[in-house]
Amino acid sequence: MAMPRVAPALLAVCLIATVVVLFVVIRVNALRRRDARLFESWGWALEAQTRADVRIAHVVNSYQRARRGTKAVLEWPNGARQDAWVEGAWFGTGCYLVVRHSFSAYGPHNRNPNVCYTGHPMMVLPHDAPQAWQ
Repeated sequence: MAMPRVAPALLAVCLIATVVVLFVVIRVNALRRRDARLFESWGWALEAQTRADVRIAHVVNSYQRARRGTKAVLEWPNGARQDAWVEGAWFGTGCYLVVRHSFSAYGPHNRNPNVCYTGHPMMVLPHDAPQAWQ
């Protein structure tokens, strides 16, 4: 009498389940490590912002990436929005910039008298960095 071939099918199901569980465990651990890094980075940014020359800006619109930097609309902690040129950095809409030594001047590309000019940001943080702090 022949035995049914259940063992290979059961082995395949166990193997697939093991791979899925392993993937989930690795992914959850990676997300926890990422959240820990974001928590630490956002805390550093908040601490750095206490210095007079450092500010955190939210990128409301990153509208042009040029060879030497990015043109964007930044929102400051007080809610004010400002057109900006960020030299030597390329970033997308929604992220946060930790900038130092920014100044406002005339912007010839859009004839705006109040464009923020800043050099390389001290740090560029993803859009979900503030949530990691909470």
